[in-house]
Amino acid sequence: MNSQRSERNGVAIVGGGITGLATAYLLLRERVPATVYEASAAPGGLAATFRSDGYAFDLGPHELCTDDPALLELLREVCGDDLIEIDKRTAQYFHGRYLNFPFEVVDVLGNLGPILCTRILFEVVIARMRHLLRRHPLVSFEDWARSRFGGTLYELYFGPYTKKVWGIEPALLDTSTASDRITAGSLLEFVRKSIAFQLLGREDRQHRHSELRKAFYYTRGGIGTIARRLTEEIERWGGRVLCGRRLNEIRTEEDRVVALGFEDGSTAEGFDTVVSTIPLPVLVESTLGDAGRELLRGMALGFRGMTFVFLRVARPKVLGNHWTYFCDADVPFQRIT
Repeated sequence: MNSQRSERNGVAIVGGGITGLATAYLLLRERVPATVYEASAAPGGLAATFRSDGYAFDLGPHELCTDDPALLELLREVCGDDLIEIDKRTAQYFHGRYLNFPFEVVDVLGNLGPILCTRILFEVVIARMRHLLRRHPLVSFEDWARSRFGGTLYELYFGPYTKKVWGIEPALLDTSTASDRITAGSLLEFVRKSIAFQLLGREDRQHRHSELRKAFYYTRGGIGTIARRLTEEIERWGGRVLCGRRLNEIRTEEDRVVALGFEDGSTAEGFDTVVSTIPLPVLVESTLGDAGRELLRGMALGFRGMTFVFLRVARPKVLGNHWTYFCDADVPFQRIT
């Protein structure tokens, strides 16, 4: 086997996504030698950008939403003028109509009509009163959503969209999924937050999934610019990013890793520390071999896959929004970005 030399007293980082690259960059700034080993032909992981016929395509929709000053400082340090702030435009395709999102009262009334809106409001009031009087335990996403938004809104929106995203019935999801993903605990709270956002510009900074934000950060040339700039900085600081190194073996002595083996036949050794940022199943297989594969089969861990379809349309704009969400059950996809 060919031996791939690593700097002694350094760190080997497995996985060249944003996490692995950022770890290497921060270590190198502190004068700690670091080498990144990436399985793919280029770094970036799930936050990569590929090119086709002169166009750039991100591997899925990406936005940077953070109030962390340290993270923003790091992004500006790495990306420079390539880090830009963009006014956010989002819509929901709901009940056969495109609604501005965050929802606007006039827009909702105009598109859904007063009869449906009145029905939804009436059911919300009844559901809340019933829950407060009976105090039934809420054990699922469906219980949580119905008790706060009523049956019609659940059947038209929360139920089908949630099933589309997670691939299972909302009755089988824990209530924490609802409280974590839905940015308001009631319709009244959602209306109050939306009005405050639209009239006063008050953004929702407490919920990480909130759409009540005016802008997001992005990078010129696609989200892969972050990985490209991090790679350039790593090399400038004397580190290395080695691609085409798919991990298939981890050698240990007593309680420490002494060598990494890759599918191309190369090895890496001589480091003090190994940092893994690759998927856990891959790490388990690499560490335990056949025993690891048998362990994973026995656990039967499920996952939710995602398929991206990239379309090149001969128009400057299609819908005019950065994100358009589709909750209707008869629409086979979740969103257009």
